[in-house]
Amino acid sequence: MKKLLLSFFMGSMVLNGYAAETIVPEDIKSITVDKTSVREGDTVTLEIEMEEAASGNVDLYSVIEVDENGEQVDEVIATSETSSVSFVVEHSMRIKVVVSNETELAISDQTIEITAISGVKVVSIGYSISNTEEEVVGGDHLDGQTEVSFTVNAQERVVLVVNTNWSLLEDIEEEVEFKWTKDGEDVPANVTVEEAYLIIESFDTDTHNGVYECVVSDNGKQKAVVYFAINTDLPTDNEVIVASQSMYVSNGYLYLDQVSSSVKVYNINGSLVKTIPANSGNVIPLNLPKGIYVITNGKDVVKAII
Repeated sequence: MKKLLLSFFMGSMVLNGYAAETIVPEDIKSITVDKTSVREGDTVTLEIEMEEAASGNVDLYSVIEVDENGEQVDEVIATSETSSVSFVVEHSMRIKVVVSNETELAISDQTIEITAISGVKVVSIGYSISNTEEEVVGGDHLDGQTEVSFTVNAQERVVLVVNTNWSLLEDIEEEVEFKWTKDGEDVPANVTVEEAYLIIESFDTDTHNGVYECVVSDNGKQKAVVYFAINTDLPTDNEVIVASQSMYVSNGYLYLDQVSSSVKVYNINGSLVKTIPANSGNVIPLNLPKGIYVITNGKDVVKAII
């Protein structure tokens, strides 16, 4: 890494032909950054403070990108003749500072990590019932959907939450929109929506049973959809919610008494996820992720939890 950087300053060394004051990494007293989490394309500014004895020895302040081992991975990102260096962040990176004069340079021991975010992502979804809290799903779900089902007793307090990465970017959080609906319609009047939170103060079976959808958008562009299916009497896994005359689900298998031309399986959002040919037999492994599904066999329909 040092060899690469030396080539950047070699010209002035040859022209001037004298030895400037020595600079060592310990001369760099501190490096502060105005923000470590930004949107791609934002500008970051570093303030570099030198020890008093070395403050007059520096002619140029530079920023380089390094890998996890501290080795330089690219050309010099930015330079400045003052101790304040600004640059545009195009991607997440690790950086170090280089201070130099005509013959000497020193690379900071300190490494700074800058996180660049291209858009909103759902990190996790969660819910709380009365005073019991449980995080349900973790991970990134950009342009995807997440589903969770749980039971609630009457009069319990329920809070649904969609956690995103936008807490890292508080200065532009207003650009993220959370649109909540229940069963495809506006949420009931006695349900409170506070951006990423939906609050039911006292659960009522007739009013609040159903599927709550939250669409997360960034600058008007839909990024993620999550679902909370809430019921006061939800069956256990592999049990039927809506009964059928010709089929039922048990232990992850679909049992058919009569087979139409094909059997179709839809997810909770109404998207077709599986088509089962008519010649597949009467006992069919579904091999589906956990969730709520609607299965059609001709005109017959069954709704079940896998």
